[in-house]
Amino acid sequence: MSEEKVYKGRCYCGACTYEVKAKKPLQSILCHCNECKLSHSAAVYYVVYVSGDNFKLTSGEPTFWIPKTMADFEKPSSGKLARAFCPTCGCRICNRIRATPEEAAATGQLPEGFKGEWVEQWGVFPPNIWHTYEEIPEDWRPAFHTWVSQTMLGGLVDDGLPQNLRAFFDKDSWIPRKK
Repeated sequence: MSEEKVYKGRCYCGACTYEVKAKKPLQSILCHCNECKLSHSAAVYYVVYVSGDNFKLTSGEPTFWIPKTMADFEKPSSGKLARAFCPTCGCRICNRIRATPEEAAATGQLPEGFKGEWVEQWGVFPPNIWHTYEEIPEDWRPAFHTWVSQTMLGGLVDDGLPQNLRAFFDKDSWIPRKK
């Protein structure tokens, strides 16, 4: 297991910076959903989630945007997800998520011994911290693909990671692994 370290991330121009201090993330995901692809202008969205206690903005004042709808889920936004952008270069910096303890437990992201009304989590983007796959600590590397039903990569991805057709907390949409 990785030792607890401080990882420093930044936007493209360096005006907004942050630190993440944790042994490993709560989740490490490669997401193929339409909303993530649009918000990142990329074919795949690589995000790791850490608890609120493990994340700190260290410089700059990002612009937070809360989507009005969650298109992939076809329901109005709960306001629990806010996307942060650098106001200078426009680079995505992080996501701030507020979940109920029940929601966090359902996705395996409830911190041990948590007591409170809301669980605050931050989604950070490994390309803002590391530059090559080899630099990424093993515990921070992608654990699975989600929303592969919406992939732009020509069918299912064949890299050996577990895959889910829809949201990763939908236990009925996991694709059996090939042997």
